[in-house]
Amino acid sequence: MSKEAVSIKGTQDGLIIQIEETAGLSEMIAALQKKLTQAKGYFDDAKVALEFSGKALSETEKHELLEVIRRYSKMEILSVGDHDKNEAPILKEKVTELSHLLAAAQKKGISFHNGTLRSGQSLSVDTAIVILGDVNNGAIVNAGSSAIILGKLRGVVNCGLADKPNAFVFALEMRPTLLQINNVYGRFENEGEAGGDPMIAYIHAEQIAIEPLSHSLSKNLEL
Repeated sequence: MSKEAVSIKGTQDGLIIQIEETAGLSEMIAALQKKLTQAKGYFDDAKVALEFSGKALSETEKHELLEVIRRYSKMEILSVGDHDKNEAPILKEKVTELSHLLAAAQKKGISFHNGTLRSGQSLSVDTAIVILGDVNNGAIVNAGSSAIILGKLRGVVNCGLADKPNAFVFALEMRPTLLQINNVYGRFENEGEAGGDPMIAYIHAEQIAIEPLSHSLSKNLEL
C-alpha cells in the first residue's frame, strides 16, 4: 500500500502536517485539499500552531500549502514551524503570547479585518487593528494604535498615529517596506531585511526595533 502524500495530526499545541518524502507539489496540494474537505467544519475558528514534518519543503511549497489551508478551512494559523527541527517549545511560547494579545484585542473592541490587502489598497482605523491575512507590497495600513497581522507583512504600516508611543506591529512574517510607529520611521529597502519569522516591531531608544515576541516584551506594549 502506498503512503499518503499528506497526513494531519492534532497535538496539544496545534497541528502537524506530515508530508511524504517523494510527494510532488501538485500531489501535496491535491492530498491536502482532500483532507481539509473531509474535515470540513472540524477546524473552524481554531487557532493553531502549524508544523510541517517529513519532506523538507521549499518556501514556495510552504506558501502554496498555506494558501490551500486558508482556502479550504477557517482556522487561524498563529505560527508555522518545522516539527523535525524541534521548534515546538519556541512555537508554544509564541502562540501563548499571541493568544494573550488577541484576547486583549477582543476585550477592547479593537477593529478586525478579514482578508489580504493587495497592492494599491489601503486600510485606515482610529484604533488598533487585527488583520486576518497578508499585507502585500504596495498596500498601506494606518492605525491609531497597534497593528497585528496574522499573515505576511510586505507593505507599509503606519501605527500609533493617535499619539501611542507604546504601539507595536506584529506579523507572522515581517518583511515590510516601511514602518512608522508614533512618528518614528524604519525603512527596509531589501526584502527579507527585517525577518521571515513571527516578529514584533516597537520603539526602543527612539528607533524601531524588531525581535521575536516574548512575554517580557509584550507586557510593556500597548494595543
